[in-house]
Amino acid sequence: MKRLYKIILLFLIIFLIGIYFTVKSINNSFSSEDSIESVSISPSVLKLTTKL
Repeated sequence: MKRLYKIILLFLIIFLIGIYFTVKSINNSFSSEDSIESVSISPSVLKLTTKL
């Protein structure tokens, strides 16, 4: 069972690192095109996080 937990944990870490880098690249592409768009998106994201 311990080996299974280690494998699951390893996949989760890889998955989270992948999400982090994709979000970072998306943010970089947005900021290079329009800085106004990224500012207008952030309040709606904050509202979603407060609802959860």
